[in-house]
Amino acid sequence: MSYRSVQVDSPFIFYREAGPKGAPALLLLHGLSSSSWMYEPLLQRLSDRYHLTSPDYPGFGHSNWPDPIQFTYTFNNIRSSRTLVKEKQQEKGTWIITFNTPKE
Repeated sequence: MSYRSVQVDSPFIFYREAGPKGAPALLLLHGLSSSSWMYEPLLQRLSDRYHLTSPDYPGFGHSNWPDPIQFTYTFNNIRSSRTLVKEKQQEKGTWIITFNTPKE
């Protein structure tokens, strides 16, 4: 299991990653009152068969908390800051698993 962060727009996004890069990809998105930590047991159990990624949204978990004057915490801004998610969707065979995520 790896713990990484990447700058997306303004905020730094923390994410957990496990499993071989060539394996089928699973993208695990947490709910709005949680963090990627909720998926830690799943990442450990499935990492032998899948490439798993679980990011923390801005202001959640280990991602940084942008200044509310410069970053408005709305569903659209949280969604638009998911460059990491878009990159992971381009992996062949990506499945997205969400928990309590707002509809677009």
